[in-house]
Amino acid sequence: VRQTKIDSKDATKLASNMLIGFGKLLEKEIYTLETLQKRVCVPGGITGEGIKVLEAEIGEMFDHLFQQTHRKFEDEREKIKEQLQKIDDTRNTKGNS
Repeated sequence: VRQTKIDSKDATKLASNMLIGFGKLLEKEIYTLETLQKRVCVPGGITGEGIKVLEAEIGEMFDHLFQQTHRKFEDEREKIKEQLQKIDDTRNTKGNS
């Protein structure tokens, strides 16, 4: 949106339709990620240039994404464990009264 004349609403619609179409191709096993990439990435083509940028700039982003979400998952799991322990303690206290 920042680099084009497409507004946010249209950009969202285009991206959504692209993902839905891609999902259908995968679901019907028409293409795999690798075969689709080979089909649309012609040498020197637009998509190939975009993928070059992604490969160069994404770097460790996915590593960081998974590390952060795993930390958050562990934090939430600990909180739930503590809450369940409190419930068990309360039940045991009431049951012994």
